[in-house]
Amino acid sequence: MLKKVTGIIGSLFVAAGLAGPVSAQETPIKLTISAFTTSNSPNHRLTVDRMIEEITAASGGKVEFETYFGGSAYGKAPRQFDQVQRGLVDISHGLFGYTPGRFPLMGLLELPFLYDDSVLATRAFWTTHRKYLGDTMEGVRVLSIWLTSMQQLHTRTPVKSMEDLEGLKIRAGNEIMVDSLALLGAEGILTPAPATYEALEKGVLDGAIGAFGMLRAFNVGEVTSHHVEIDISAAPLFLLMNEARYAELPDDVKALFDAYSTEEMVGEFAAAFAKSDKAGINIANSDGHTSRVLSAEERASWREKVRPAIEAKLDALEADGVPARAFLADFEKEYERLAKAASSQ
Repeated sequence: MLKKVTGIIGSLFVAAGLAGPVSAQETPIKLTISAFTTSNSPNHRLTVDRMIEEITAASGGKVEFETYFGGSAYGKAPRQFDQVQRGLVDISHGLFGYTPGRFPLMGLLELPFLYDDSVLATRAFWTTHRKYLGDTMEGVRVLSIWLTSMQQLHTRTPVKSMEDLEGLKIRAGNEIMVDSLALLGAEGILTPAPATYEALEKGVLDGAIGAFGMLRAFNVGEVTSHHVEIDISAAPLFLLMNEARYAELPDDVKALFDAYSTEEMVGEFAAAFAKSDKAGINIANSDGHTSRVLSAEERASWREKVRPAIEAKLDALEADGVPARAFLADFEKEYERLAKAASSQ
């Protein structure tokens, strides 16, 4: 019995006549998909696994997936883009931050205090990105790009003001965060998320910038007990398909994958990541932990403090011929439009 499929995906397959099981004479279309995450990750279950399940069910077996997730031969985080571009896998899921400098416009989404809602920022980026990405992703077809949930500050000692950051060694996920932390008085140290727990436990780090989800996913909640909701940034994720493999697909199957390339769908993926923060938020609000929200006045002050790092980044990109300021202007305009529409609902 074919399980029930609802929403956009189900409608597309019913319209295309694919809702029934594949016939005995019809050879299934087999696609390989890799990801740097595992199905133990809430984000993975609500995005990558969701897509696989929806396509498999709605096609009635016409499309099959062979998966290589985190910990497997094709699950290495830094290799996800190259794998799909070279056709080693048909589809890949990864984080742009693992290829620093290669996609400079993506790096702009990690600028500090640029936005405070990762779902709206995801939708704003999606409506403006094609104008600027151009040939920077030659050989791949973008299915979806979305942002992680907003990143916060988690420390071993209380941070009640900017002055309390002075001299602290804080985990950073990218160079712009390192530069920004320096302007705030701290020392930013590039550290992969999975290595954060050990560095904190050994005293190499005094704190970390990361989503609330890292408190549970990487056990950071066991070695930090003070949390400040600063909404400083988020990181862009991708779901890509090899362009040549996409071109080989029949139109009805192409239509399925195209359904993941909409503002609505990328917004749902971003919202799914935000849901994965719940367990971490519970830890931040539990006994033995303190949690506070950066006020609007404090946030404005912190943003002004890091402005030189932002301007330096933009100047450097412009010098390299990257239309950083034009992209940022279009993105911020769209984000403000979406934020205004959301506030009026």
